[in-house]
Amino acid sequence: LSFGDAALVRKNVDNLSEEDIINLQKTLRDVADDKSAKGYAAIAAYHGYPAQCKDSNNHPVACCVHGMPVFPQWHRLYVVQLEQALKEKGLSIGIPYWDWTRPLTKLPDLVSQQVFIESDGTKAKKNVWYQGDIEVVENSKTVIRHTARALDDRLFQK
Repeated sequence: LSFGDAALVRKNVDNLSEEDIINLQKTLRDVADDKSAKGYAAIAAYHGYPAQCKDSNNHPVACCVHGMPVFPQWHRLYVVQLEQALKEKGLSIGIPYWDWTRPLTKLPDLVSQQVFIESDGTKAKKNVWYQGDIEVVENSKTVIRHTARALDDRLFQK
């Protein structure tokens, strides 16, 4: 069995080593820089932005199925697609998870910190797990749009 065929093991985000976090940062940055069909922008479009599907009036709409019965299967394929892109850039673990059945007081640092420090401790870089940038063409101009979160306070333990 070659490494390329090996399954990726997902770790609880609370149990990631410093090396795991640095590798997650570096590989997602590499995926974000990839402008191919396996890059971040293409995968983000699959998730919903920029809109790649068309409605009955031929207007662009998100291709996602949030809130629909097929959501779990669709989202699983989406996660696998991102995981495979990360694996191709050298990540040896799966996308981390956190146990949403346990009380939560804050989001994991991996996704809540705006910057991270390089492993040599010398340079702060933008945390691509916190916010992603997507180049889109609007009115014949390329612009950068940022991902955003819509957090619901009910997520957190009071």
